[in-house]
Amino acid sequence: MTLLPTSPETRRRQVEQFSRVVSGDQRNLFDAALCIAAPEYQHLPAEELGGMLDAMARAARAVVADAQDTSPTATLLAGVCQVMFQEGGFKGNTEDYGDPRNSFLNEVLARRVGLPISLSVVFVELARRAGLQAHGVAFPGHFLARVEDPDDDGAFVVVDSFAGGRILGVEDLRAMVLRVSQGRTQLTPSMLAPASTNLVLTRMLRNLRAVYTEQEDYDRALLAQERILVLNAQDATEHRDHGMLLARAMEPNAAIEALDRYLTRVPRAADAKEIRAFVARLRRDARTVQ
Repeated sequence: MTLLPTSPETRRRQVEQFSRVVSGDQRNLFDAALCIAAPEYQHLPAEELGGMLDAMARAARAVVADAQDTSPTATLLAGVCQVMFQEGGFKGNTEDYGDPRNSFLNEVLARRVGLPISLSVVFVELARRAGLQAHGVAFPGHFLARVEDPDDDGAFVVVDSFAGGRILGVEDLRAMVLRVSQGRTQLTPSMLAPASTNLVLTRMLRNLRAVYTEQEDYDRALLAQERILVLNAQDATEHRDHGMLLARAMEPNAAIEALDRYLTRVPRAADAKEIRAFVARLRRDARTVQ
């Protein structure tokens, strides 16, 4: 990893680069997720990483060729899990969950550890290259993946990549929801819906924003937040969060603009009074500095 320059202009260029990738006609999840790491590395070997996944996919299909299972989907899924988790050793980083490298796909592929969402993105991409219909699942508190069964309309298998490719049943999923919600929420079908590319990228970037904010690395937190805004320009709360981060990064004028956008969009928000008071303080401080 390299140190990110602190210039707002550099940050703007990085955001524009991300915007071009995620808005392209040929956008795919793997390339877009890989682009999240781009500011930290002088060169991202996208073709090399893709070749690694292709080789793993071929190995998974070779497992299927030697199997006698009557369900092609189940056999291929077992092959993918064998290659990625048993032979490849991919697993959740339980020792250093907050390491930002857990969110960078090049690092996840090199180090074989990551977060639930980054491991799930690798699993989904590998499964698709092997011939399966796979999607991410933005499950509450723990990102998962699902593999469709084309021979059984509406049927799918849920995979926990953070737990080494564990297959989750309904009772497992119910227990997870109850644990995350402290018993306040029940499992619903919508929780297992396929996640859009925008949702996956947003969740990955929010993870990075949280890590960097905790570390008081506001330049990197802002870069994550401004890329979130590329994906969620109409979400007023993202403009509020942007403004608060800009204030922490000592960019008061930009913070005022972002928070004014938030108040314009939701003038009766629950926190509108507090935000207006904060903006007023920023304006007073800005005049004092001048």
